[in-house]
Amino acid sequence: MILKRLNLMRKRFSAEEKTIGLGLITLIVGHFLPWFSVEFNLNELEIQTGLTGSLGILGFVIVLMGLISLWFLVGDQLRIPLPRLSYTREQVILFLSGENAFLSLLAIAIYKRMSLEYIRADVRFGLVITVISAVMVCFGAYALKKRSATILKNESEVKKPNLDESDDSNAYPFYEDPS
Repeated sequence: MILKRLNLMRKRFSAEEKTIGLGLITLIVGHFLPWFSVEFNLNELEIQTGLTGSLGILGFVIVLMGLISLWFLVGDQLRIPLPRLSYTREQVILFLSGENAFLSLLAIAIYKRMSLEYIRADVRFGLVITVISAVMVCFGAYALKKRSATILKNESEVKKPNLDESDDSNAYPFYEDPS
């Protein structure tokens, strides 16, 4: 039953929502891949993932914001109750994805700074995947927000009847004047 609902949900999503969903999934997977490695001696190699090492809390915050974004993305389709906020769903996803991109770039800057302290240290592919997917989610969320703003603008421009110029002949079609 849940697989049918997920397949139907995938078909209903727009291209922007599919981009956001794919980016969020790769963002979360990227945290379990190696982010940073240091070789101390010839036999000692330390590899840190997004959730371990010196920046583990930063990786945890990025994963948590990614899961919240995913919750806001699929919550309506799966009938999961969402909190009532004064912001739209698109604004929340855009804000969280911007924070994810900023924190991922901050992690690269910190690891590059740390790599200067060791002879053989480098940033690994997990952090690069995380940064690329965070930027992809950010662009998808921006496109989704612009699309929803365009739809709202088009709906508000629909010709509304002018109530100032009233035509009394059709105002009360079943009323007959007794005079």
